[in-house]
Amino acid sequence: MGMVALTLCACAPPPHDPDATTRHVERQGRLRAGLVAGVAPGQAERMRRLAGDIAQAHHARLDARTGPAGALMRDLEAGRLDLVVGVFPKRSPWSRRVAFSAPFPKADVAKDTPVVRVAVHPGENRWLMGIERTIAAQSGGEQG
Repeated sequence: MGMVALTLCACAPPPHDPDATTRHVERQGRLRAGLVAGVAPGQAERMRRLAGDIAQAHHARLDARTGPAGALMRDLEAGRLDLVVGVFPKRSPWSRRVAFSAPFPKADVAKDTPVVRVAVHPGENRWLMGIERTIAAQSGGEQG
């Protein structure tokens, strides 16, 4: 029985990106990122570094702009950005309209605790999975 379950798991299709964000970023060689303004300087540097690490992981250059969360999230929804990095709680009002990554650096925090997270278009599971891998890899050297 265990071998059957293992075989079935091995045949599962890879995560899907309905909007092909991963493919778009990698083919264009450009990551369009929004960085939420008005955060503490240490968090702003952490956000920019994370966006740069995500771009590098996808062999893309970072094309980042800073602005208010609402405007950046609307641009994400409209497809003008590939991701938004900001300080958000997991239970953000935006969580009904976007998907959020784990905290950066990886930490065990309450869902209502604002921490650096990446927002992506909902359903872009392959894209989010790549971001999560970058967060996990970079969190080893981060201090909360």
